[in-house]
Amino acid sequence: MTGSSFPKQNPDLEAVETAEGLELRHRRELWSALLNRPAATIWQACDGQTSVRRVSQRLQAGTELGSEEAEALTVRGIADLASAGLVVTATPWAARTALSRRQLFKILVLVG
Repeated sequence: MTGSSFPKQNPDLEAVETAEGLELRHRRELWSALLNRPAATIWQACDGQTSVRRVSQRLQAGTELGSEEAEALTVRGIADLASAGLVVTATPWAARTALSRRQLFKILVLVG
């Protein structure tokens, strides 16, 4: 993971806390996305000034994840958020998100 990348929230989105999670509503288009707790933590930390490494540390602080699991989940989460148009990055995240089934299962168990 690189600490020099600074993902930023899509400025066309409005965040609304709901009972189900964090809902992101596009201001001009008719769509929204509902984020679970880990994805919401990652998205909220993407302010264009916080490094990916720091986002990972924030995610780890709120969970029982180890640093490697938090790092892998953060990178994967940013890739998913970027592909959905929820964050903007200068880094091609898709090439950096390969997780084995074992890694993904372990992360999902730890996150709950």
